[in-house]
Amino acid sequence: MLKKKKIVWVVSVTVLWLAVMAALLQREYFAGSGKEIKADYQSTLKGLKEEKHSRLSLYYGPQRTKIGELQTIIQPQEDGTFEISNRTHLSFDLHDPMLVEQLHQMFGGHGDMQGENFAAGLQTKARIGPDYQIKEISFQVQSNFLNLAYEGQVKGNRLMLDMEHHGKHEKHEMALPPGTMVSDNLGSLGQFPKLAVGKQIHMRCFDPISRTYRLATSQVVSQENFRWDNRTIPVFVVHTTFGPFKSTAWVTEDGEVMQYQILSFTLVREPVRSQAKPQDQPATQKGQ
Repeated sequence: MLKKKKIVWVVSVTVLWLAVMAALLQREYFAGSGKEIKADYQSTLKGLKEEKHSRLSLYYGPQRTKIGELQTIIQPQEDGTFEISNRTHLSFDLHDPMLVEQLHQMFGGHGDMQGENFAAGLQTKARIGPDYQIKEISFQVQSNFLNLAYEGQVKGNRLMLDMEHHGKHEKHEMALPPGTMVSDNLGSLGQFPKLAVGKQIHMRCFDPISRTYRLATSQVVSQENFRWDNRTIPVFVVHTTFGPFKSTAWVTEDGEVMQYQILSFTLVREPVRSQAKPQDQPATQKGQ
């Protein structure tokens, strides 16, 4: 009888040990290997030690008329926090009714786009804490139809905003659930983790223009070759639904967005060119 109890005890301990080891392996090596995963700042920023830059040119229509650009800088700080900055510049003629309508949608229906020309500058900054949660947000848009600026701090699960809207000071408070990320000024979701065909990615994103957060769902639909900077690179094709918008992104294996389409707008990543130092420039000949 004693021997039988001992065998049962050994088997129970062995099964428990195997279960614990399987859970550890799943967490350490196979996290997100299922068909559905969640993306947050921990999955996109963890392990980032160096400053990252990206620049995307913004085009409109099938002829790809360039109308602006988007720059993103991610800066890891010594205290374990991260600063993410997005800057967008737009400038074009308001001669295309479809362009006006689509731009009006992207700006959340704010402002009255009248006249012949449109120009806007948008800037978003976010500070992400060591726990990979949003701590501070600031946003500013200046244009010939809308002027809005605000700064916000996250306290608990609440976002407190101090705003200046067309010269009027306002305060706004809203819920901001843990795991929320900030979308850039054109609705792009920035970076995608652990991609594989068939995967579904769920994200919660704060839209700095409408000052609301929405759930976004991305589906990795295929893998193909993408021509970029005179070379061919493998990418995943990702379809995303974000509120009323649907987009397509071409994303590298390590999660970098190379091209992004939303409505009739296309953003294309520009290669980073190293600039020659002054001493590397050819000397100017006398008399020239």
